[in-house]
Amino acid sequence: MDTSADPCDNFYQFACGGWKRSHEVPEYSSAFGQFHALDHVVRYNISSNDVDRDDEEAWNEIVQAIGVEEWPNGPGDINIPIWSKLLGDLIVNFNLRSIIDIDIKYDPDQMKNIIHVSHTRLPQGAHCQSRVLKLFPQMRPGFLAVNKKYLSTAEYKSYIHAVVKRINTTSLNAEELNTAVDEMVQFEMHLAE
Repeated sequence: MDTSADPCDNFYQFACGGWKRSHEVPEYSSAFGQFHALDHVVRYNISSNDVDRDDEEAWNEIVQAIGVEEWPNGPGDINIPIWSKLLGDLIVNFNLRSIIDIDIKYDPDQMKNIIHVSHTRLPQGAHCQSRVLKLFPQMRPGFLAVNKKYLSTAEYKSYIHAVVKRINTTSLNAEELNTAVDEMVQFEMHLAE
């Protein structure tokens, strides 16, 4: 609102005039609205809280406080054919281009285009559920509406075990794999609290 304008003389200026002054459209954008403004605020807050990437102490303290040990996959344990099979299953069963999306976007903070890499989102709905159930038959329909209560169920643990077993590229035996899955589920439960 522009309270300096008389609503009887210019109602539009009175009702909308203040918005133009307080919401300037940036040069790099053809439009600017509530979501753009919120995105700008979030980006600013995140960038002002950056942690020095070389400082691993903070990360290690958090990991130790939670009680998580290194996942049993080391850098040399990756088996490309297994990952290729898993990626092939995802592409065939979920009609995905890949497991990551790569876009070129304008970054207003750096005033230039950047390459943006993000994870692909699975489609939602019954169509997706039937395909997940095809890949992981031990899951019951309805399980995909995962929420906090499922973290403690044997069904969730069974699902995670099936996923890890499918992509396990290490020489872990069944007992070590079960221990790793148990630790991961406990960690997720701890995070969900």
